[in-house]
Amino acid sequence: SAFAQEVLVSRFKPDLPVYPQFFSVVQGADGTIYLGHDQQVLRFDGNRWSAIALPTVGPVRELAMGRDGRIWVGASNSFGYLSRDETGADRFVDLTPTFEKALGQETFSDIWRMLVTGDAVYFAALNHLFAVSADGEPLGLWRHPGRFGALSEVGGSVYVQWRGEGLKRLGTDGTFHMVPDGERFA
Repeated sequence: SAFAQEVLVSRFKPDLPVYPQFFSVVQGADGTIYLGHDQQVLRFDGNRWSAIALPTVGPVRELAMGRDGRIWVGASNSFGYLSRDETGADRFVDLTPTFEKALGQETFSDIWRMLVTGDAVYFAALNHLFAVSADGEPLGLWRHPGRFGALSEVGGSVYVQWRGEGLKRLGTDGTFHMVPDGERFA
């Protein structure tokens, strides 16, 4: 009914002073809804909205839930996960500093794609691809001046489109290798 739709829409309309622009949504294992906003992560617990601050200003384009229920966040110049404290409030755990030495003065801007596998999480910016363990420890950083495209897991292997080159699979040696006939996906 129109009344039910109005109630549903008003219930999910954040009662926070935010511009209503959202890029991603994920539902946590406990039913909590998380929205990737243009400045922060918004959390709706079924009754009220709250905002989870990030260390950088910019959009939260990617949210995903890991198999363990952890909410992973890909934002502008930062990525990490949400951790709930003893009061029930979520806070953002920024993993970007773990790559500070490898990045030097480089910035990577927005995380556009994210892939959560059984043992790792991949965060893809335009020219940088980061990997962390399910515990948040750094696993790898790859750079590509031609930009990264599609990011997927098939049969336990990670595949990434290297624009201008083709489709590559992550090998056990920690490097990406062109798949047979992968150049056609350049």
